[in-house]
Amino acid sequence: MLSLPYSTRCSFFNGSLQSRPRDTFQTIDPSTGQALADVQTASESDIDSAISSAQEAFKSWSKTPPIARSRILLKAASLLRERNDALAKMETDDTGKPFSETSVVDVITGAEVLEYYANLVGGGGLNGETIQLRENAWVYTKKEALGVCVGIGAW
Repeated sequence: MLSLPYSTRCSFFNGSLQSRPRDTFQTIDPSTGQALADVQTASESDIDSAISSAQEAFKSWSKTPPIARSRILLKAASLLRERNDALAKMETDDTGKPFSETSVVDVITGAEVLEYYANLVGGGGLNGETIQLRENAWVYTKKEALGVCVGIGAW
């Protein structure tokens, strides 16, 4: 077998690498047919553990002031931009998409989404609203984080 350039033999959640023996599968470079990495599968208990970790972290994250959350999102966007070419190459190798697309669309779009929400949160764009129902009745809404959301990406 080839010396694989990418290492994906553990998961990261709960503030640390979670390295447990798991089944793996190989991801293949579609342009060469060569193996890129052994990727660990996630068990139902792995997923439950990651979700539990996120729910625990949410307790402090939801109390974090908006400007501090904004700084964290901006730092993540900055890291994506700094590592754009390396991340784009990994995406190209793994999916066969052209580097001209992964380097100017995929990673950059992720950074732009993070920047958008960082500026929305940091600039007070998620403040509540006050609506007058009638002369002596008002409704106030407050926008706040509700909890953990889990998603599965296309690939």
